[in-house]
Amino acid sequence: MNLLKKGIYVLLLTLPFACSSDDDTTTDVKEPLITLAVDAISITVGDAFTIPTATAQDDVDSSVTLTSSGTVDTSTVGTYTITYTATDAAGNTATKTLTVTVEESSNTGGEDDSNKDYSGCTDPNAINYNPFATLNDGSCKYSFVGDWTAYYYTINDVDILSSFNYFDILFFADSTCLIDAEGADGTQILTSGRASFNDINNTMTLTPDNGASEVWNLTYFNGEVIYMNLTDASGYHVTRWVKY
Repeated sequence: MNLLKKGIYVLLLTLPFACSSDDDTTTDVKEPLITLAVDAISITVGDAFTIPTATAQDDVDSSVTLTSSGTVDTSTVGTYTITYTATDAAGNTATKTLTVTVEESSNTGGEDDSNKDYSGCTDPNAINYNPFATLNDGSCKYSFVGDWTAYYYTINDVDILSSFNYFDILFFADSTCLIDAEGADGTQILTSGRASFNDINNTMTLTPDNGASEVWNLTYFNGEVIYMNLTDASGYHVTRWVKY
């Protein structure tokens, strides 16, 4: 791995993000990003309805204010709008709307479909969570945005995390990231780079700003942990990261 130096192993893990240093004083003028699983939902008169949860990330603030407004009268046929609003500390505001259509029941034969199963993503931690799905169809997608720490890293089955006091990677919604690690001798390590994730073959291409690209195999990712491995000239790398 081309980021190794004097026995201290440094892994650059980024998504399609370009990293920025702590002394970046660029004014925050970008609004937060609101993520909602779907933009429109259709339900039948009399169905129970709960406003779906949205998420919001900001390129500067670790958390932003996210609210929703609007109501849905499930007893009356019509089209209703739920509006989500996110505001960061600089006052930048973003909105996203969810259209909810309440329709007449098509069940004219008296058939009870209240126990009918619906396929979709059933994991509330996923960005495309469908609160009406009862069968998980394997379509769940998760965000890499957040703070991750390595809790397992070996090269040819040899643990290298003993060379660090901590090893954190932070991903932000505006496609920036920061690697913040501290060597066992107290030396701080900050690095940057770019990467892209291929969700067809589950690989992540990592390109440090000062090095060549590497293609990592993503073997497990559920929004809370990441498992990745790579074979290069230095050996077989196995890494595991947890979000906190």
